[in-house]
Amino acid sequence: MRKNIRQNWQILWDHSSKGKQVKKLSDKVGEERMLGDFYLNQIITDHRAFKTYQNRFFGKSPWCFCGKDEGTVEHLRNILSLNVMNGKTSDIITLKKNSSSIKELLQDSQSRKGMKLTVKNILTQEMDNVI
Repeated sequence: MRKNIRQNWQILWDHSSKGKQVKKLSDKVGEERMLGDFYLNQIITDHRAFKTYQNRFFGKSPWCFCGKDEGTVEHLRNILSLNVMNGKTSDIITLKKNSSSIKELLQDSQSRKGMKLTVKNILTQEMDNVI
């Protein structure tokens, strides 16, 4: 029975249009947690902290605070990667310079710290703009 449930779940997952960002990280369903951190889950799901999500659900502008692109997970990766190449990161926001995907960045503990801090800052800035 458990095997049938997992197979049905996998079929639903494979054919769903939802969870595109999560599918980039894992194409298989499972019961184990991916990371279990609020801020990192924003990156995994492409939710709440990102302007494109806020645009879809709340009608807010989809543009990042920097004004150069829409606020997506990929845009965050690009910003962080550019900062590394230009030497603009602090010790805590250390990313692998040759990382080409969010998945690779999430697998590196220092990159996770940097991404977590960045998402926390984005959410804080968003809250400051609301109040």
